[in-house]
Amino acid sequence: MLDLNLSDTIAAIATAPGAAGAGTIRLAGPQTATVVSGLFEASTGTWKAARKAICVHGSIWIPGDRFHIPARLTFWPDHRSYCGQPQAEITLPGCQPLLEATLAECFRHGARGAQPGEFTLRAFLNGKVDLIQAEAVLGVIEARHEADLRVALNQLSGGVSQPLIDLRNDLLNLLADIEAGLDFVDEDIEFVPRSQVIERLQTAFAQLKSIEGRSPSRLTSNSRKRVVLAGRPNAGKSTLLNRLSDVDAALVSPIAGTTRDYLLWSIDWEGLSFDLIDTAGWEESLNPIAEASQRQREEQMAASDFLLWCSPANLSLAEAAEDQEFFDLAASKTSKAIRITTKFDLYEPEKHYLPKDSLVSLSAVNGTGLNQLAGLLRKLLTSDHSLSQFWLGTTAARCHEVLGSAFRALDSALQAARSGTADELLAADLRQVINALGLMTGATQTEDLLDRIFSRFCIGK
Repeated sequence: MLDLNLSDTIAAIATAPGAAGAGTIRLAGPQTATVVSGLFEASTGTWKAARKAICVHGSIWIPGDRFHIPARLTFWPDHRSYCGQPQAEITLPGCQPLLEATLAECFRHGARGAQPGEFTLRAFLNGKVDLIQAEAVLGVIEARHEADLRVALNQLSGGVSQPLIDLRNDLLNLLADIEAGLDFVDEDIEFVPRSQVIERLQTAFAQLKSIEGRSPSRLTSNSRKRVVLAGRPNAGKSTLLNRLSDVDAALVSPIAGTTRDYLLWSIDWEGLSFDLIDTAGWEESLNPIAEASQRQREEQMAASDFLLWCSPANLSLAEAAEDQEFFDLAASKTSKAIRITTKFDLYEPEKHYLPKDSLVSLSAVNGTGLNQLAGLLRKLLTSDHSLSQFWLGTTAARCHEVLGSAFRALDSALQAARSGTADELLAADLRQVINALGLMTGATQTEDLLDRIFSRFCIGK
């Protein structure tokens, strides 16, 4: 379990292990200044009497060494720090043995080793961040590409927490009005008209629905987008997947209909990270196996961020017409269908027909057009941050069940208000909604919940 004793002064190496130009020791707690003064000597001026954040240069002296190690101290003397306590960061050359020796000196002068996530835990306990923002710290650390980082930074800045906090405050005010009326029930005094209660509950329900709608539809631990490859049989989908994954992930054959199941592969290519799903070719369902393949493909389409329709460049006029028919059918099932031309190495102008609405023409065999495909994917993968990337998947997963509880309680409160149920029962429903919203942001929490969240952090964060 995490140590919740805020009176301890903690220290840890805050930078990644290994050689680097600089490394940092981070400290926090009431005795930070005392610990630092035992091993750091400022070259000019004083820092101990500082009343606001200060940065000074100096040196670290480690017993047994003959030299003073140049270092820089950044010191926050009061609650106006990340942790909400006196805090310090000592930056020195990024030599791992030197950092570990400096950390040992911090321990010798009264600090103890920080546990995973303890700095951010203290920030939460001291009211500097809420739980959703605390999880965003981990999201920033684990971000694999720019889209992940953008989502985490939005969550860290309060872009997710604030709507939940505002909604909870509105419901607290409504509950206060209702409970005030309960104190004067014998005098028949109505603090808030029932029509106004219904209106405020309807507004709250719409706000909660909006928040839920902006959460990821797939509650996973990352924000990787999903791209489905679709097209007629033998359209070059599997060859393209193999090219982008740089392995023979999919079985490739000149025989149409080789792919009967779908194949999902995590792609990291040209600075892009996404999940690519190869599906069975579009054809008339002539047997149960083909029908099952079609159903699987439609399920993957529904769960995808967009669909790449592959039209091969070596189609005859009749085949091109059939390809157009199937593409129109796919586009009618999803508004996220994008068309590309594959097998461009086989294209012969006098024999074949290219679709006019194709955005890229490429060959997975010789690499033609792959740069253009990378540009198209980069645009598609980073263009929409308003819905599925409103908050981190880890936060959504934690809040999913609680959000459902809040919805049920709020719906019950709304029904109670409309039916004229006693205010006592209406107030009970409202308390359930308020408690659920509090669990999401951390306004109400348990030690078990904190342990589950902060144990995923690394030491020093």
